[in-house]
Amino acid sequence: MLQEIRVKKGPLVSTKYVETIDETPKSDKKIKAQYAIEKEVYSALADSVADNAKLVSLVFAMGSAMYNALPDSTKNNIDASTKDKIEYAIKKYESIETWGDLQLKAEGTEAIDRLIDRQAKIGEIVKAIYNI
Repeated sequence: MLQEIRVKKGPLVSTKYVETIDETPKSDKKIKAQYAIEKEVYSALADSVADNAKLVSLVFAMGSAMYNALPDSTKNNIDASTKDKIEYAIKKYESIETWGDLQLKAEGTEAIDRLIDRQAKIGEIVKAIYNI
């Protein structure tokens, strides 16, 4: 979106255009959903971001475990370039500890329950607001 800015200095008028991002929500439902999620599920946006990072860690750990459980005959059916990327990502992932990994070690399935329960609550809120 371009915003026109006019500046008048004496008899001269200068016009310039500044590109701005339209941050107006596209629907009242979206605003209601965002507000309800913030009010009922997360106390701050940072909590949502942290949950998303933990969920990515959980999904990556599960995918890694499933890939590692495959027999070599199955792994060999994967395109070599794709297989190399998968194995590189798994090796890289296994060389670090994420916040999610640490929380799972400390809390076990309670951490998983909390993550999944929050996602379920978000689903309920969106379903109710959008009448799905």
